Formats: sequence, structure tokens, C-alpha cells
Amino acid sequence: MNEYYRMLMLRYRVPTFPIVVYLAPGAGGITSARHVERVFDREVNTFTYYPVGLPDLSAYDYFDTGNLLAPALGSLMRASELGRVAQKYRTLREVAQARIDEARKALLTNVVETYLLLDVNEIVEFDQLMALPEGEEVREMISVYEQRGIEKGIERGQRQTLLRQMTVKFGELPPAVREHIESIADSAELDRLTDLVVRASTLEEMGIHQP
Repeated sequence: MNEYYRMLMLRYRVPTFPIVVYLAPGAGGITSARHVERVFDREVNTFTYYPVGLPDLSAYDYFDTGNLLAPALGSLMRASELGRVAQKYRTLREVAQARIDEARKALLTNVVETYLLLDVNEIVEFDQLMALPEGEEVREMISVYEQRGIEKGIERGQRQTLLRQMTVKFGELPPAVREHIESIADSAELDRLTDLVVRASTLEEMGIHQP
């Protein structure tokens, strides 16, 4: 944490608040920790950072905060007093009604859908809530998420992997090459280029010509 914090400070030159998030229980909720550096038995630097153990926090405490990230991360906390079904429904309604772009809605929906899993009986109860007139926004959002969000997320991951492999293989990529890769929306083509990186020695051998 100390080294990571210093690298961020050196790179961005802005005030940085150091937090480490734990997804496994036992971290004790929100705490603080210190790392002390000593040279010749003298204390020369003290670094304080703040561990956040999400499973040790109560999701109920983070509703109505005005921050959409809070109820979404509540999916990783102890179940709300509302119950898991009502918690999931309420969180998704807040995301659906938020004035944010579709990409952020998809990201927050993915957190909730991934970590707040319901059993068979809970799914029946959740579907009943979704069937209510006020559940229309949630139904539409989940439909978009399921139809488009996953596919776009996979393609985005493919592009990031391809760009990372190309940078390792060929060095810093020209902006035009990066833009070309970012513009590819065909999953099969991204797979083909990712396989080709292993064999190619130059960008030209990959069929990508620099301007």
C-alpha cells in the first residue's frame, strides 16, 4: 500500500486518500492501519491507510446516502434489514432512476447481479416485485444489461487484453493504432488479432499499417 500510494502521488501529483477494500469477511469494517519506516532504528516515515472490509458492514446503513456506489457495494455487505430481495430491488430501482449514462448503469447493475445472488424462493419474490408497475424501469434496465451489457463488457475486455499484449510485444503503440483497435466491435476479429500477436514480429505482420 505504501509503495502503491507513492507511485500514485508521483504520477498524478494530486492529494490521494489511501483505501484498501477487502471482499472477504474479517477485516472489521472501516478501520485504519499504519506502516512505519525505520532507518538506523529511527522512525523516518509513517504511512496511514484505511482498510474497508465490505462483508463486515451493514448494507442498511448505506441506503439514502445520495451516492449510488454505496447501495451497489451493499451487495457485498451484510444483508439489509429490508431483506435480500427488497434490498436488491431497491438498489436496482435507484440505479435505474439515476441520472447517469448507460455505461455506468450497466457497471452498477453488474455489481448487484454478480454479488447479490438470490435463491429459488427469493427469485420468485423478486419477480413479483419486478411485475409491479413501478418495476418497469428495473425490468427495462435489466433487459438492456442482459442483452447488451455483457456482450459489450466482453468486447471491451478483449480490446484491453489485445492492447496490453500488443504494447508488451511492440512497445508504445501509435495513437492511430490504438484508435483502430478501440473501433473494432467484432468479437471474432478481436480473438483473431489476439492469437496473431503471439506469431507476429511487427504491427505490419498483424495487418495493422501505421500511417
